[in-house]
Amino acid sequence: PVKEGDRLLPAVGPSPTDKRLASDRTAMPVFLLLVKANLEGIASISVKENNVWCIDANDGTGGPVREAITVDPNDELELEGSRGTANFIIRWDKKSKSQSYINVIRHPDVRDMTADDSGQWVPMLALECRGIEPVNWRPTTDLSCVSVGGTTFDGPPDGDRPGPEFSPGEMDWAGFDEEAGEAMAIMGLEWEWRPAP
Repeated sequence: PVKEGDRLLPAVGPSPTDKRLASDRTAMPVFLLLVKANLEGIASISVKENNVWCIDANDGTGGPVREAITVDPNDELELEGSRGTANFIIRWDKKSKSQSYINVIRHPDVRDMTADDSGQWVPMLALECRGIEPVNWRPTTDLSCVSVGGTTFDGPPDGDRPGPEFSPGEMDWAGFDEEAGEAMAIMGLEWEWRPAP
């Protein structure tokens, strides 16, 4: 699990660059972001639509970590020497011709977290990676939640129904569903990356 102070991008929906499921692809490494938290007064947590993820990553060989890169599922960046596109592209060595890249993809294991999942690991994002490996997620306002009373909280922090917001060192969130008169809480947010099965 990642320690407090670190942060990253799901795709509950498909990447705009490729609508196929991960299982339809040839062997490209896929990493799942698994999230765990204790929930109170919350029916479900999901990733905001078109969320831009902030992650730390390395080249997959234990090399230097590039911190706070952003992966936007709506970006369609062209790969050199290919007709393909990616949501994020990097060259680890400026002299190298090879590009490493990430695409946000649909994956059959990715789903919302429900009240029954409280305290359990849930895969909420899938990244297809070539020459790059995610090592950390930097959560901020990536998630939305639905209270047990049925109200959705996904607005900006200063809005009427603000969604959960996290910051380095603060992995708890509390809200209040005025319509249902119920307190809500997400406590002890944790995450880890695992290769997809």
